[in-house]
Amino acid sequence: MTTAESAATSTVPPLSETDGKVLKRLRRTAGQVRGLQRMIEEGRDCYDILAQLSQETDGVVSLSAQIRWTLAGTAITGPHSFR
Repeated sequence: MTTAESAATSTVPPLSETDGKVLKRLRRTAGQVRGLQRMIEEGRDCYDILAQLSQETDGVVSLSAQIRWTLAGTAITGPHSFR
């Protein structure tokens, strides 16, 4: 069986609401990182870059906390939604 065939036959469970929120946040984070790259390429002021980086860091910390709380909560109630 080829990789494509095995991918076509495997079933992926639907995303939970939490999974969807995490993916949305990750997409936002990826966009912000691309913005940081552009700022550096354009030679923007270091203070502007650091301010944007600080906001991005806060977003990643928040996402990490959300994932930890989800896993902690489901460790008591059953299997977690992250695969």
